[in-house]
Amino acid sequence: PTNIRGTRDCLSLMLDLLSDAGFLQQEKTLGFASKCYELIYRLTTTKNIDQTVIAQRVLYVAGKLRSMSFWRNHLLRFLGHRQNSPSMLETISGSTDVQEGSDHLLHCVAWLFKGVANELRMLMGLPVHGLSRNHPLFVLASPQYSKCRDLLSLLYGGLFKLAINALECLPLAKRQIITETSVPPSAVVKASVCELKGAVEITQGWSIVGLDKLVKHMFLHHGKGHTITVENALEWAKQWNKAVAWECAVSHLVDSFRVFISSSFVYCKNVLLKDGSATMNAMSGGVAPLDTRGVVQLISLMLLQMTPQRQNGPSANCMDDTYYSSTTLSLSLSVFSVVEELMTILKSLKVPVAEGDALRISELIAGAIVTSANTGGICQSSQQRERTAILGSALALVMQFVCDNENSGSGLVSSGPERVILIRAAMVLSKLACNPVNGLSASEQTSEQFAAVALTSRSALSALFRGIDDDAATRKESFIAQTFEGHTETLALFGQLVRTLDNNICLLLEQISMRRFGTEILQDAGVLRALVDAADNYSKEEARVKEGFHVPLSSVQGYGRTRIGTPAFFSGHLSLLNSMLATNEISSDRRFRIAENSSLFLQHSAGVINRLLSEFPSDGDATKKLTRCLYLTLGSLAEVDKPDGRPSMGSSDYGAPGRLLRDSTYASLEHRVLELCYHLSQYPFPQRLLPSLPPNLNSTQCSYTLERPVVSVTTTEQRTWWDMVESTPHPIQKEMAFPPTGPSDLGGWQIGSSSDDIALRWSDVKYELSIDTAGILEACLSYLNQRIIVSPPVTLDWYALAKGFCRCADAARSMEGRLRNHSSPDELANSMFHAGIEDVNQKENFAQSSRMEKQYLSTLGPLLGRCAEKILFLAVGHSRLLSREALSEKTRKSIIDLSTAILATLDHTRVEHMGLGCVGMTEDEERRDGTKRVASNLRKLLESQLKQVEPEHERLY
Repeated sequence: PTNIRGTRDCLSLMLDLLSDAGFLQQEKTLGFASKCYELIYRLTTTKNIDQTVIAQRVLYVAGKLRSMSFWRNHLLRFLGHRQNSPSMLETISGSTDVQEGSDHLLHCVAWLFKGVANELRMLMGLPVHGLSRNHPLFVLASPQYSKCRDLLSLLYGGLFKLAINALECLPLAKRQIITETSVPPSAVVKASVCELKGAVEITQGWSIVGLDKLVKHMFLHHGKGHTITVENALEWAKQWNKAVAWECAVSHLVDSFRVFISSSFVYCKNVLLKDGSATMNAMSGGVAPLDTRGVVQLISLMLLQMTPQRQNGPSANCMDDTYYSSTTLSLSLSVFSVVEELMTILKSLKVPVAEGDALRISELIAGAIVTSANTGGICQSSQQRERTAILGSALALVMQFVCDNENSGSGLVSSGPERVILIRAAMVLSKLACNPVNGLSASEQTSEQFAAVALTSRSALSALFRGIDDDAATRKESFIAQTFEGHTETLALFGQLVRTLDNNICLLLEQISMRRFGTEILQDAGVLRALVDAADNYSKEEARVKEGFHVPLSSVQGYGRTRIGTPAFFSGHLSLLNSMLATNEISSDRRFRIAENSSLFLQHSAGVINRLLSEFPSDGDATKKLTRCLYLTLGSLAEVDKPDGRPSMGSSDYGAPGRLLRDSTYASLEHRVLELCYHLSQYPFPQRLLPSLPPNLNSTQCSYTLERPVVSVTTTEQRTWWDMVESTPHPIQKEMAFPPTGPSDLGGWQIGSSSDDIALRWSDVKYELSIDTAGILEACLSYLNQRIIVSPPVTLDWYALAKGFCRCADAARSMEGRLRNHSSPDELANSMFHAGIEDVNQKENFAQSSRMEKQYLSTLGPLLGRCAEKILFLAVGHSRLLSREALSEKTRKSIIDLSTAILATLDHTRVEHMGLGCVGMTEDEERRDGTKRVASNLRKLLESQLKQVEPEHERLY
């Protein structure tokens, strides 16, 4: 039917029954009333709303209910105070006894909550594609913001605040219903179990004792070792069934409360919150019911309701001792949902929480986490683990907001009672974080829930550690120490997870290492040794896998190959090592021991590293971390103080750096690093985009090859890392202008980079790859600059580096020119006009590309400029080393190669006169002038050295 007001049908009859106050006061009709509310909920469910018949039914029922103010009247019936007397729900909750039929009354309220959730969603508008716009009911599918605001005001604002009333009246506490002590034998009870009747999704998993079955099995077990009478057994069973029905009803009620709270904040937040969309608030016809302070109070109330309290704060007792675990689990989900929406809104609108509110919420969530576990901070049941993890996720959201808005009034936790409760919460979460997620210790018995809880707990701990201010703390006072040093078994378990190759635990350990005293605590707990053991364990696992293949595995491209990929944990292990190596506030002795362990890790991981470096860019992120790890490790080993009793770099025994560099395995890795450095420096962009090299550099060859003309040496330039990139399609990318790479690209922004082959076009994805690769190159060059002061010396291919210097310097200079001449909006509009671009969307697309190009060039240009600068410094350092060596045959040849190559690049780039592009562009000119002086002095030094070996030079050339 389409006539909402004039039609009398079965729905009308049911609504008449529910409008009768006596219908809900008689025990014999309460069960039927519960069914009526359930039916209304199901009739308004919007599942499969795209089907025409269902859309008509949902809209008809919704319209009929609105016409008689059904939701308002029935919410007030159950939750509203009546002439200074408590509400119906409050009366039930406040009673110490569970009256017959009260479970049905709770189900009535629960179905009502779910129906309200459906109504709130419909009032915000429904997509009914299967219904014609001319249909009389179609208007009901359009947004009804004013009605939505009125309903939300009834629930959250004004005089009634029914949602707050409901929250305060939720019967969470356990009831003492079973008083009969004569419990039937367990075999009789098991044989008499049957399912609780009701809606499947509500009663599934709830079991009661069938009275007829119980009587039957009591007679069958008569005289078999028990003296319990049938009457006593029946009395116990009735009390048991009553307790189960009550707990099921309470669980249903609290879960339904969660559903409608979530719907309020997810679907209606723009009407509900005063800090929401101003347009939406205007459309709703009035002021929104809640402000951010009201949401904070709602969250606080939910947490207080579920946390056992004592006079001075949260009780030490587990909440499961006081409350039904299923209800606190649902309430935890409500807390998470509201916290998530609140933080999202505050971030998007950049609205700070009132001072102290964020910390107050954090303290309450932490208190709930503490009481969610048993004594000792252990979560034994699945519901305890899940509930604690959910609360941990809510705490992570708040702490992340606190960190992001440190200057907006929230502040960081530094001291006070909230710090104590946060430490206790961290202890609980750390125990959950110890469960294995994957790796060698994870087995088939490791459930998805255990893994999910562990991941969530680790994420929560990371956010919690970030939100703590320990700047003024001693080690004993630090948050990390107070969390772990009294419970060393937790860090030991973390170390075991590292050994067994859990690929996620290092994210948490990295966050710990970044906190004050975190690196020291991890070092003392043996985490570094665990990293070395992990590398050793993986190398053994990989060896066993290789034994199973009939042909040797190789990284060399052939007719076909089987390859082993980079293990999932490897990137995390590198990140942790880098974080510990980069720690500032540690002694030189500690730094030295970290570097020693890092060098062992690198040697044990030689197989993985060789593949990683030879197959670039297959795993660019791990390669970037690896090159940084190599640089930090060598630098830390080289920082040896004489008072520590270790030799300095100038002594005859080169100590740990020398031992590392003389290791054949490490020497092989270093060779791979050099090859990668040469390649990346020469090809910062695809070959087709690169300018020509200077002729005198392009034609020169290494003096060693010229001495041996019988050996044919050729260089293949047919394949670069860019070929691998452009052979892999990237479906989501934005086409952009080709980047400036040489002197001919100094002009302004170009219109497009069209090419017949889509793979050859330039895009935002390729810009990001260029930036990441330039970062890897910079790390490689930093390593080489560190390397030249450590013996044994490294032999460098100066012709390859000279070519790389030209590529980087040319690109950086042209990028600086592009940035300085970057088109203004007017110039860009003029360019598009001359190009015949008139479409508004095209214009916006090109304008956006121009803005993106400027951002990318502002990052990439300085990176390439620094890379060229590091090659320049490398040449300076190497030439100085050569000047101190005796003039042997080998030294002469080294001087000729270095001088010939670098002088050709200086002639080409004119660095002495123009400086390096993008170096000093955004700073003062002092750095650019310094680069000019370095280049000028380098030329003088090289020319002087070349004169010393002139006869040899003339003989060779």
